[in-house]
Amino acid sequence: MADGDVRISVSQMYADEFCPRSWYWEQFYAGGIEPVGEGVDFALGTVVHGGILENLDTSPIDGMNQARAGMEAWVRQELIAEPLATEYPALAAAMVFNYLSGPWAIEHVDWEVYAFEGETECRDMVEPWIVWTARPDLILRHRRNRDRFRYKELKTTRMQPDKFCRIGDRRLQIQLGALTVKATLGVELEGVIVQGLHKGSTYKGSLRGPLVTGYQNPNNGKVRLDSQKGYERILAQEYEGGIPSWCREVLTWDVRSELTPCTPPILPDMQQMVDVLTYQRHRAKERLQLREATDLGQLEHLMRIYVPQYRGSCINAVTGRNCKFMEACWNRTVNRDPVASGLYQPRADRLNAELEGDVE
Repeated sequence: MADGDVRISVSQMYADEFCPRSWYWEQFYAGGIEPVGEGVDFALGTVVHGGILENLDTSPIDGMNQARAGMEAWVRQELIAEPLATEYPALAAAMVFNYLSGPWAIEHVDWEVYAFEGETECRDMVEPWIVWTARPDLILRHRRNRDRFRYKELKTTRMQPDKFCRIGDRRLQIQLGALTVKATLGVELEGVIVQGLHKGSTYKGSLRGPLVTGYQNPNNGKVRLDSQKGYERILAQEYEGGIPSWCREVLTWDVRSELTPCTPPILPDMQQMVDVLTYQRHRAKERLQLREATDLGQLEHLMRIYVPQYRGSCINAVTGRNCKFMEACWNRTVNRDPVASGLYQPRADRLNAELEGDVE
């Protein structure tokens, strides 16, 4: 990469759209910072992604065990109390096993792994100093027709299957990913598929969902997924044979399919990308001026102009959760040095994998 290049990813675009000041903390200040500690949804997503993507060519059991171990390490670190300390590792293991032994086992007959979690990029044609970057989860190549490529994104979700499958083709991550994959590999994609991985819900401090729990008749051992008089709650991992037997014997194929909803192939929308990239070029030029600040006073002045605070984003109106940079923005002590406060740490490099594979 040439000196002076500016790399722009989907996460940067989302941060800037959510609140420009959030972009400042996450991407600019001290090279980027993030809150110390991970939320459970982020940890679960990371562990499940790893369990799947690193075991596509091994076995569902290997992926299941990797996911369980990863989630167990997280609950120990975060001092998560029971029963969630037991249920979250089991959920991660079941999500991975269900996908690898179900939808992936079928898809793998015709499609092989070409690359996963590799960084893809393309240089902007209007402003060559801008490099657009993405990190697609999975790129597949057809085993017989070697010119056919498919791009998949894995998403943990709580959406109902029909709603998930209507995810719009205007999702920026999908569109930028398709653009950079095409530029990096030099191939035409036949579509982008978003693969859902359902993670159930929580109720009164414990997890609920077909991958985690069911109900068993203590007299005859019969298991069902819905509660009924005379049946006792049972965790999937307590079933004879554990999670693999639970998925194969208790969950019908229809249930397993609902737990792995999948969109139809989404085609790249070039007009959307023209509009998005035009605006992002403008924002990149504005943000570059922050680098030219010679003192704190000038930097604060430029921040008010180019990375203002969207105060309506400080608290999520739906969930009631604070923005992750609330303390960095509003607590004067933390604001002076967020890292020294112990609440924030340098942002991890999440785009460091190399793209693997060659086009034959």
